[in-house]
Amino acid sequence: MTDPSRESKIKETAYALWEREGRPNGRDLEHYFKAEVLVDGQPVPPNGSPKAATTSARKPRAASTTRKPSAKKAA
Repeated sequence: MTDPSRESKIKETAYALWEREGRPNGRDLEHYFKAEVLVDGQPVPPNGSPKAATTSARKPRAASTTRKPSAKKAA
């Protein structure tokens, strides 16, 4: 059973997100899921996609220990 007050908060938040982003067409589910995350108090990832929060983060590249000297052009 869903909580009517939670559902109402999600819809209000999604509407506010939609308005803030300039009322774009076809992004209703994106706004709804983003609002759901916000209402539930979960952090929103930097790219704004709640789905990305559940995927594993990329491993950082290992820093190269050797550098090739840059070629200087003769004047």
